[in-house]
Amino acid sequence: MKDVKEKEMLEKILIDPSIHPRMKAGCIGEFTVSTQQVCPVCWDKDWNDASEEDCEFCNNESDENGMSELLVDIPWTTQKEIFKRMCYFKYQAMIEDDEE
Repeated sequence: MKDVKEKEMLEKILIDPSIHPRMKAGCIGEFTVSTQQVCPVCWDKDWNDASEEDCEFCNNESDENGMSELLVDIPWTTQKEIFKRMCYFKYQAMIEDDEE
């Protein structure tokens, strides 16, 4: 096996998949997903009317269709589940490599 210590560490994670506080501190706010949102004010806006230039709801970030991009943080619980699954698949790959 290439790295016995790595395998032992992964086995510990699988047996007790607890998350160390440093992991949370290092990951919160680091992973986002982009989605579209609709501004209810700009959605029905007359773009030819100069009196409707400023939107206090979206701060004029919407396009002509009233859409704007929104970055949403991936929840910590989702990040933990992804981490655990990745460890599981890494462990499985290491076992398969070990059998070859």
